[in-house]
Amino acid sequence: MDESGADGPEEGDGVGGRAQVQRAAAAPGGRAVAAGPRWAGRAARAALVAGGVLVALMVVWVLGPGARWWLVHVDGVKVGGKGGLTGKDLADALDTVRGRAMALGTGLLAAVAIYYTASNASSARRSAQAAIEGVQAARRSAEATEAAQLRTFELTQQGQRQSDEAQRRTHELTEEGQRRTHELTERGQNTDRFSAAVAHLGDPTPAVQLGGVHALAGLADDAPTREFRQTCIDVLCAFLRLPYDPDPGNTPADGQDPAGHAAARTAYRAIREVRHTIIRTIGNHLRDGAPISWRGHDLDFTDVVFDGGDFHDTVFTDASISFQTARFVDASISFQGARFEDCLVDFGGARFAGGAVDFRAAHFAGGTVTFEFAQFAGGTVTFGGARFAGGAVDFGGARFVDGLVTFGDARFVDGLVTFGDARFKGGTVNFRHARFEGGAVTFGDARFAGGAVDFGNARFAGGAVGFRYAVFEGGRVNFGDAAFEGGAVSFESANGRRPHGLPDGMAEHLS
Repeated sequence: MDESGADGPEEGDGVGGRAQVQRAAAAPGGRAVAAGPRWAGRAARAALVAGGVLVALMVVWVLGPGARWWLVHVDGVKVGGKGGLTGKDLADALDTVRGRAMALGTGLLAAVAIYYTASNASSARRSAQAAIEGVQAARRSAEATEAAQLRTFELTQQGQRQSDEAQRRTHELTEEGQRRTHELTERGQNTDRFSAAVAHLGDPTPAVQLGGVHALAGLADDAPTREFRQTCIDVLCAFLRLPYDPDPGNTPADGQDPAGHAAARTAYRAIREVRHTIIRTIGNHLRDGAPISWRGHDLDFTDVVFDGGDFHDTVFTDASISFQTARFVDASISFQGARFEDCLVDFGGARFAGGAVDFRAAHFAGGTVTFEFAQFAGGTVTFGGARFAGGAVDFGGARFVDGLVTFGDARFVDGLVTFGDARFKGGTVNFRHARFEGGAVTFGDARFAGGAVDFGNARFAGGAVGFRYAVFEGGRVNFGDAAFEGGAVSFESANGRRPHGLPDGMAEHLS
């Protein structure tokens, strides 16, 4: 049997053997040390093979002509001659020698076969172990490669996220810069527009002033902030508070130059148009459906002279509105259908000296509306059909001197309406057909000294109406045909003459 066929690639003479030696030498630890015993094992196998071949040749020789030699020289049997084996005995003896040789050869072959089988099994085990180690090494390599790829992917993702974050931040900073630039540019433009509009409003020429009014109104509509819009509104209101010469009339005064009167009349009408344009512009921005609403912004009409203007259907809410010491003269001012909701509207000290001020169908639903110490000295002020549904309306200390103030058909549903300490000295105050359904209406400490106060056909169905400490000393106070259906009407501690038309049993202590 060829030795290379038995050991295969383990032989050191071939390329495979050299590769194994090289691998063994390169292997770490004990694998390099194992190369020496492996060469010793190969030498032993070579010696065993050589011995086996020698024994096999001897067996072959014994099976042939060497059997007789073996019988004579090894077994010491005499052959032929006198006393030696001949014939059949000799043949049997030779067969015995050959049989032993065959047995020896067979045993030798068996031993060699067993050795090579064991050697091949060991080689197979080593090959299998090497294969397992190779698989394990490949798996470890694959795992290492996968871990490296995963780490690379994670680093790539992290880098991408950082890049995206940097881009997002750069975009935000860019947008912020653009926004700030836009704001600064817009602020500069608004400042320029504001300065130009105010300059126009201060120009002595009415036509230029009108341009300033519209420019300020447009700037208020375009205002980037609530504060800037309030500033524009404040300037418009401030123009109305400037000194305002009264109407010089249609005819010159005695001794007045007609040309001078004509010039004064023209100047008056021109400035009046500017003023009415401001009032109209403000009113338009307080109505439902206004493209840009100015509701919720404060309006300061303190000391303003109103000789016309229109606030009908406006809504005053969430703001402070001042008509303090304003004067309403010789013209018509309309608040018809206006709504006063959750705000402070102050007519304190205002003077109604002529013309007509119309609060018909106005709605008072919250907050406070005060006419404290207002003076009604002429003309007509009407609250006909107005609805007092909440909050407080205060006529405390008001002076009714002349003209007509009417609350006809008004409804007092909730809240407080007070005429405490009011003075009725002349003119007419009319509550005819008014309905007192809730809340409280008080005339405490009021003084009725002249004129007429008429509650005729009024309906008292709820709430409380009080005249505590009121003084009836002149004029006429009438409750004729009034209906007392509920609530409370009290004249506790009142003094003076008993009002006309009170039902029996009410205010009997009055004379």
